[in-house]
Amino acid sequence: MTLTPAPVLSRHSDDGRPWWRVPFRVFQTNLREPDATLDVERTLDAIERHGSNVWLINGGGIVSFYPTDLPFQVRNPYLEQRSSGDLLGDAIEAAHRRGIRVIARMDFSKVPEQVAHAHPEWLYVDPAGDFQVYQGLYSTCPSADYYQKHAFDVLTEVADRYPVDGFFFNWFGFNEIDYSGRYRGVSQNTRSAQAFAEWSGGRRLPTDRESPDYLEWSRFAAETIRDLTSRFREHISDVAPGAAFIRGPGADVVFHEANNAIGRANWPFATSEAVSAIRSAAADQPVFVNSVAFVDMPYRLAAEETDRYEQYIAQTLSRGGNPSVYIMGAPGDIDYPNVADVSPLFHFHRDNAGVYTDVVSAADVAVVRPTRLHLGDSAYASAENEFRGVYRSLQQRHVPFDVLPYNGTDLLPERGAYRVIVLPDCGDIDDESVAALDEAVDDGTIVLLTGSSMVRSKTLTYSPVERYSSELSGDDVYATYAAQSFEEEVHPRHPVVPIFGSYYPIVLRDGSDASMSVVLPAAYGPPEKAYGNVVSREPAVGIRRAPSGGGVIVIPWTIGRAFHELGLTVFRDLIVDAVRVGMHESIEFELPPHVEVTLQRGPSDLVIHLVNLSGVQGNGFVEPIPVRGGAMRVPYRARAIDVTTGRELPAEGHGGGSRIPLPDIGALAVVRLSPITNARPTEETT
Repeated sequence: MTLTPAPVLSRHSDDGRPWWRVPFRVFQTNLREPDATLDVERTLDAIERHGSNVWLINGGGIVSFYPTDLPFQVRNPYLEQRSSGDLLGDAIEAAHRRGIRVIARMDFSKVPEQVAHAHPEWLYVDPAGDFQVYQGLYSTCPSADYYQKHAFDVLTEVADRYPVDGFFFNWFGFNEIDYSGRYRGVSQNTRSAQAFAEWSGGRRLPTDRESPDYLEWSRFAAETIRDLTSRFREHISDVAPGAAFIRGPGADVVFHEANNAIGRANWPFATSEAVSAIRSAAADQPVFVNSVAFVDMPYRLAAEETDRYEQYIAQTLSRGGNPSVYIMGAPGDIDYPNVADVSPLFHFHRDNAGVYTDVVSAADVAVVRPTRLHLGDSAYASAENEFRGVYRSLQQRHVPFDVLPYNGTDLLPERGAYRVIVLPDCGDIDDESVAALDEAVDDGTIVLLTGSSMVRSKTLTYSPVERYSSELSGDDVYATYAAQSFEEEVHPRHPVVPIFGSYYPIVLRDGSDASMSVVLPAAYGPPEKAYGNVVSREPAVGIRRAPSGGGVIVIPWTIGRAFHELGLTVFRDLIVDAVRVGMHESIEFELPPHVEVTLQRGPSDLVIHLVNLSGVQGNGFVEPIPVRGGAMRVPYRARAIDVTTGRELPAEGHGGGSRIPLPDIGALAVVRLSPITNARPTEETT
């Protein structure tokens, strides 16, 4: 058939970079088969009104929304009702005419019945020897040839026919869990068994999460996906130069889906955490956050609460990500009022593109995020709570920080040195990362270790710990505390900090100091017998400084988990006090604890985002209470601009710096801050 050529739209921005290297905003229409008849122009009108400049639309995989000629792809039968017979082609032609880019959504995770029957060797096989079939679709195995070979043919066909601006892969991985959330086990596909044996030195595939080699298989699965990601990226670069590949680490643009889920406890900072983790691992890595407009997959017609949805977008912007909305069907077919409600944030991002171009984090503090891939399921649950307690501590005290993901290797990021690096209950660390941390300490960084971090692995040169004792937990640490030591006094004085969770008693090295001591346990049952705690000389917090000014602080129990689970601010304040040991003069904020502050650096100034989380209510969100009367204290003379209004914020001298009132904060406020370099010296500044 003859296709109408689409207008030429360069895949590069005005400055010659690939288009996805400058800020963009996506609108995803996740289409059902009957939606192949949608009105392209009407859809583009809605996308433009929303403030987006990229359309993510179904391309191929499970069902092709274009007239594929490949024998292992199935055309959407509703294409016959279009005059052109080609939705993808119509969409690209119309969008490019308006200057809107188009990303093709591909899903190779499943195939229809006729393809499955023709190629059973491509399919997921469960431990009982059965295929994984869900609503007539058969799951595929990434180790098999559908992913390893023929998916490349689909990309080539699309790229040869259309000037597509990018490809996005849905559900790209090993399908252990189906759409109903049921665990189906590890794929026993023959090719997967062969590949795992080659990778692991002859081991057999595990069957489920309880199998002895499951963690090893998880690492194999992650490496398989990383390898495929790299190959897909290279292939797309060859067949469609300048087009983006959007997926996980190793792609041109890293994807994160902001969503709700049945049975999942609310972690209100999930989007902020995810974007930070991606960008801190690679400072210039574009991130695309797709915000799901509905509650969860079983309830695709039910709109997500606007206040939660607004947080997805606000947190994306606050960490330098590119926002997106994700709806089912064509705009207006399903009533999603939350989508219109967040449109002002998309307009804000569009109208202030210069603020978001080439921004990188300016945080001096990094918090390492443990992963299940590194620790395994049993240790990960505690470590996740530890991380979240440290996260909340810094957030509530308005210390800007980055999140560093750690999978077992390569701990330090590309961005460079931090003043403080926190390892919360991270377990053993590989030798290369230990060496990198030692180098950071030699450069003046403070490393803070909590819980199990480095208890059994190679020790940091300036660790204050000579040796750790065996872990104590549960009843063995009840009624044990940390407190300041006072000569000739038996009873501790406030703050008395409970030692909670897991505790690893320490013996200090010579030249190290204990900033707190252990209050030994005593009876805690009937109140008549609840006495006898004594402040000991056993160290509860150890610190050792390096000649560089750097050093290592050890809090040998799960203090972050304690804050996350018990909520006492003495935990929070001890964590923040330890972090501030390594911080130089920094911006300080007069704000309530429900505001998260992020700090980024643009080409000429700092960009400060203030995210208002006062609307967090249990497992949901309500409208945030506006924050008024906040201020920041800057340790130098500075000028600040409220980005929303464009107005300069009044500043007054404060010590050698400036005190600047902040604008009112609804869901989000953004401030640009720059030093006044030509200010005349005054008595305050000299």
